[in-house]
Amino acid sequence: MKKLKNPTVDCVLLGLAKLGFAMMTCCELYYFSPFLTDGAKFSAATVAMILSVTSVIDFIASFLLGFIMELVRMPWGKYRSWLLVAPVGVMIFGTLFFVRISDDEMTSAIFVIVTFVIAHVIWSIGEAAVNSMSLVMTDDIEERGRLSVWLGRGSMGNTLAFGVLASPILGMLGSSKYAYAVLAVIFELIYLLAFWVLFFRTKGCDETNASAKGSRQKSSLGTALKYALSNPNLLATMLIVAGTYCYMITQSASMFYYFNFTLGGSVLGIMSLVISLISAGRLIGSFVIVPPTMKLFKGNKQRSLVFGFFVMGAIYIAGYILRPSPYAAIALILIASLFGSLPLAMWQGLFSDSAVYSEYKAGKDVKGFVMSLSVMPVKLGITVKSFIVSAVLVSVNYSADAVDTTAYPDAFALLYLLVPAVVCIVVAVVHLLVYRLNEEKVAEMQKEIAENYEKAAV
Repeated sequence: MKKLKNPTVDCVLLGLAKLGFAMMTCCELYYFSPFLTDGAKFSAATVAMILSVTSVIDFIASFLLGFIMELVRMPWGKYRSWLLVAPVGVMIFGTLFFVRISDDEMTSAIFVIVTFVIAHVIWSIGEAAVNSMSLVMTDDIEERGRLSVWLGRGSMGNTLAFGVLASPILGMLGSSKYAYAVLAVIFELIYLLAFWVLFFRTKGCDETNASAKGSRQKSSLGTALKYALSNPNLLATMLIVAGTYCYMITQSASMFYYFNFTLGGSVLGIMSLVISLISAGRLIGSFVIVPPTMKLFKGNKQRSLVFGFFVMGAIYIAGYILRPSPYAAIALILIASLFGSLPLAMWQGLFSDSAVYSEYKAGKDVKGFVMSLSVMPVKLGITVKSFIVSAVLVSVNYSADAVDTTAYPDAFALLYLLVPAVVCIVVAVVHLLVYRLNEEKVAEMQKEIAENYEKAAV
């Protein structure tokens, strides 16, 4: 059985690779719109066009990632190769979409859209590859669980580290029109370094074209798609991922309104601090909540994840019904963030287990295609969030200059607390009803897969 060289070192390096990736994406999440409006000085209509077109194309392109990973073969391993290649592509195109190349607005807008889409395709493949590394670094189920937790920790720490570093960097760059591009380059270098360290650390763990020698039966794209879409465990886990990002980003998008109108505006000045504390809470929770919860449920990732969702749902419902004072409400939010570490720490492992199930059913190596699908539900959750936030804003006819705001406190309490609670509880219940894998079953399937490949190699 393939095992980690040094579990502690390998887990930390995988977590740092995920952290580097997550911090790099924050450049776009937090500063792409400011670049368009204040840096490139596009008109409002052009900004709206760029944001809508890039979002739609990015979501559509996410369907192609699995096919790209299956079709492209490089000499350093099916998944590991992307750790080396993807950061280079992102360095180029992820910087260019922060540059206005012409005085002609439409020419510059098209350039931004094209480079944005190319950058997103490349970094999404890189993300799918780093998510897949937990499958190829070890065959041990417990070690894969630890790797999954550290992938989650990397995601949890992104805004904490990025928030500390980004603002001072932009402050030093001043009003330069290339300020956002330079910021992107700095975090892309961190991302590249983290990925390359993991690449060299994992030499020999990923099967290459030369090392395979027919030991693994390669799948066609049709086979990979068939056994992905017919996998109920995978579909349930994709719903979990979509729900996780839907509730988190719904709260991010509505926090200003919740603090300003529902909590009365008195705590609006500390909103940035609360954002950092939420990120810190999730990271702390990965150390103080995740291990005892896993012990409580005897290593069962699904039960641990569902427990976290139910606790968060209960806390958000309590905050919605009780309407506590502003600081008590913030305390509840931070307590919920501790338990938010459970879904973030567990879903990577559930995705990996679902990939093993698809490979077991197919009798062929479809893991790469399945793991590439881990990006799609994230984008789905973000898209659903946009519809939810827009619907609430329209329902109260929101205006920054409105005189009558009596409907706002209830509406934004619903958006920030009740909607996330419903999302958490619904996806948890669905997963309980549909998902049927446990650690013992996965270990048995993994053993049988290895035996079948050994027989095929003879």
